[in-house]
Amino acid sequence: MKRLLVAAFSVLSVALLVGCSGESSPTTEPASEAEGPGVLAGRVAFSGEAPAPRQIQVTKDAEHCSVAKGEVQDVVVSADGSLSDVVIEIEGVDGAAAAPPAAAMEIHQKGCMFSPRLLLVPDGTEVTIYNEDPVLHNINTGQWNIAQIPDSSPIAQQLDFQGRSLIRVNCNVHSWMESFIYVARSSYVTVTGPDGRFRIEDVPPGEYRVTATHPTLGTERFDITVGGGRAVEHDVTFQ
Repeated sequence: MKRLLVAAFSVLSVALLVGCSGESSPTTEPASEAEGPGVLAGRVAFSGEAPAPRQIQVTKDAEHCSVAKGEVQDVVVSADGSLSDVVIEIEGVDGAAAAPPAAAMEIHQKGCMFSPRLLLVPDGTEVTIYNEDPVLHNINTGQWNIAQIPDSSPIAQQLDFQGRSLIRVNCNVHSWMESFIYVARSSYVTVTGPDGRFRIEDVPPGEYRVTATHPTLGTERFDITVGGGRAVEHDVTFQ
């Protein structure tokens, strides 16, 4: 009788140990964080004293180029150091062809100056050029060089990415005329305004290189990892 009690106790102890160890049934793993598009946001600032305005010398058609007289601020910095006109573009996003423009892509020539100073153009998009002056201009992008006489119809020309994103636009008749076109190869791109802020949404999960390009200050680069629907904050400083 004593031997039977000992045997029964041993069997019961083994059963309890197996049940407590958790090996008898699989455990449920916690649900992994859902992967989804994320957000890249941040601010671009300028460190140090902002460059002085560029002085313009009107050497031709002075009677019609009054707007051009004086100076041009190539680097626009706000009171708190925020930097305008910086293009932020995420590179290497699969299938992220440049989206059609939301507004007309136009360059105006008035008072012997180009407007806007910086134009963001999706790759392969037509740009329409207007001559609003009573003098001859010609617009030169390196991809095409076309003269426009006064009172002529607007000219539409396509711009393509040809190894570099930033294109300088100039007029060979009036040497001080200058603007810039950024040819974007991705829809994940934006330009900073006076507050220096940028925000790009719906970025697919992944690791990417980001470029921050200013027309005259050059390009800064940084890497990001996007995933889980999170927002990635990254500030950029030019000097």
